Amino acid sequence: MNQLLMKRIVQLKNGEIPTGYKKTELGVLPSDWTIVSLGELLVFQNGVNVAKEKYDSGVKMISVMDILGDSPIYYDCIRGQVDIDGDTLKKYEVTYGDLLFLRSSETVEDAGIANVYLDRRGATFSGFVIRGKKNAQYEPYYLNKSLQNQQTRKQIIRNAAGTQHFNIGQASLNRVLVPFAPSSEQAKIAEILMTWDKAIELHKQQIEKLKQFKSVCLKKMFPAKGQTVPEWRFKGFTGEWEQRKIGECFSERNERKTNGELISVTIESGVKRFSEIGRSDNSNEDKSQYKRVMIGDIAYNTMRMWQGASGCSPYNGIVSPAYTVISPFKDIDPLFFAYMFKRKDLIYTFQVHSQGMTSDNWLLKFPQLSEIDVMLPCGLAEQNAISTFLNNLDNEISLNQRELGAKQKQRKALMHLLLTGIVRVKK
Repeated sequence: MNQLLMKRIVQLKNGEIPTGYKKTELGVLPSDWTIVSLGELLVFQNGVNVAKEKYDSGVKMISVMDILGDSPIYYDCIRGQVDIDGDTLKKYEVTYGDLLFLRSSETVEDAGIANVYLDRRGATFSGFVIRGKKNAQYEPYYLNKSLQNQQTRKQIIRNAAGTQHFNIGQASLNRVLVPFAPSSEQAKIAEILMTWDKAIELHKQQIEKLKQFKSVCLKKMFPAKGQTVPEWRFKGFTGEWEQRKIGECFSERNERKTNGELISVTIESGVKRFSEIGRSDNSNEDKSQYKRVMIGDIAYNTMRMWQGASGCSPYNGIVSPAYTVISPFKDIDPLFFAYMFKRKDLIYTFQVHSQGMTSDNWLLKFPQLSEIDVMLPCGLAEQNAISTFLNNLDNEISLNQRELGAKQKQRKALMHLLLTGIVRVKK
């Protein structure tokens, strides 16, 4: 960071206006920037409403989920379709540079979220979306990023009406003010931020590939139904796997403990401390019925085992009475079983063995779990080899996710600097 920029940032923090800047209703901006309303740049129109039976065929239709994505909307990524005639398409067609706003949301933070359409013609937009048709000269990518700026979002949120659902209308969007850089600077800012967005998108794709590979491993490294050996096997391991009941591999740990670190079981990430997932302790002060968990135990949500809510605990702690805790016998690698419990076929088996009238109250207690048959290697060494490989793969996914999070934070900081003109860029 050069000295001039550092001086500028210090001045702004101290409430001073640097040379070449001015104070505006949207904060301190460069002197050659202006403030414009969205009504000066866009002509707004609500999306097309069609009968339910006309969905899933015909024309690509941009929906709420497309807008909420991090990346700009591309034709090939649009999920939904709608059957409409040519005249209707002509009236509601989305073209390059159109900005699309989320009209209604269950959370006020999402109301008015915008995304930009940067692809070929031939798509339309749903009734929950407001289209802003380009009506002046601006760089669409730049304007879309400006709408994510904190000052702009505050205006939109302030105008979102509702209690259970929050709505934003065309009249409110017309009044929203945005900082407006000279056209050459808009283009350069868009170029920089698009480069960051592409890098982040590639990082997301890499994470998704790792997750898909893990899914294949879970399928190939364990025997398929009716088989006694897996399709993929580490060198040096031979012989058939043996069938055992889960109750022959684990016993239930039913110890009560009133103090200790609170632990939760997630579907995606297994066993986590409350502090790791940002959860506050809202539990009852009376923890007399809480259960003890030891390192190497498997804890699972008794009501959500059929959804994959289980994991091997790397911590000592306590869990809610809503969980079941099982402890491995000596010849069992609990991490191997933790991965096995994430296999789709076994999760379905957990569902079949769960007891209850509806999915809201299905329970899989240990007596039922203990009777389920599983296949496992005869020796502990092969269990260890499989669990170590999958654990290393999980660590690689976690590392990539942390790197992605760091990139996203850096992009957010850069956006603030560029979209407020604190950092100047010119062609």
